[in-house]
Amino acid sequence: MILNNQNDMYLYFQMINELQPDSVLDAGMFLKRAGSVSRQMMGCGISEDVRLDGIDFFPELQLPVWKTIYNKIYQGERLSEIQVVSNYDLGILLGSDSLKGRVSCEELLLWMGSRVSRLLVDSYLSENVKKLSDVNVQEITVEGEVYYFIDYRSR
Repeated sequence: MILNNQNDMYLYFQMINELQPDSVLDAGMFLKRAGSVSRQMMGCGISEDVRLDGIDFFPELQLPVWKTIYNKIYQGERLSEIQVVSNYDLGILLGSDSLKGRVSCEELLLWMGSRVSRLLVDSYLSENVKKLSDVNVQEITVEGEVYYFIDYRSR
């Protein structure tokens, strides 16, 4: 469950800092899985003004600090039962290979697409991303690793 990919961490913060979204939905709670104890990491940070909500697929591991990092935490046992408070400016789904067996990544990608304006995913979901025909998909490469930035606003 612990994530330590430096490129994932860099891109997570870089996209939030560049796009400056008002709200972010972090599917899989990347900061939790990266072992963060604040919204700061690697010399970068996420403003307290940004609504940062997470979907937790690892409820067996809990620390009170994550309730201060995330504004709201949804439990991810069944996506169909999650009622998000609003649509989000940005969704992030990194470290998705570690979600295997906990949630269908294909289902999660579709679910996120109806709740976020833009979505950042890693290459583990490349086959699913290639099936998306009605949206703008941009490939991003960081030190040889491929990521996808999906803009659902282009529908």
